[in-house]
Amino acid sequence: MASGASWPKFLERAVGELLGSDAQDIGTAVATCERNEYLLPTIWRSQEMYAICGELALKIVELRAFADKEVPADGRPYSARLDQAYEDWRDELPMTLDGAAAGLIDTLLEAKNSPAAAAFALAG
Repeated sequence: MASGASWPKFLERAVGELLGSDAQDIGTAVATCERNEYLLPTIWRSQEMYAICGELALKIVELRAFADKEVPADGRPYSARLDQAYEDWRDELPMTLDGAAAGLIDTLLEAKNSPAAAAFALAG
């Protein structure tokens, strides 16, 4: 799945919107994925996919919050800070990702906050 060209962009958008949202729960995460389904190939558009991706996006947001609380921002990526604070953090992810997919997790952890997208979503 990680090799799908649009999947990383889809997940990065979901994480960014959750970071910019006041509501950070599974319902919001799934709704965010549903709203951004246009970034996925048609064959991947399903409630199961939105649920899995929403769970992953929410876990990424939670792990970032944990890292921000436990380890000062010192220029290192979130994955390195998490490794310092909680070495088993990867076990918390709702799916097993290794190889190139592990790089996707690093990218998602560094996703930019998208408050404008989240505000637009709440208004719509």
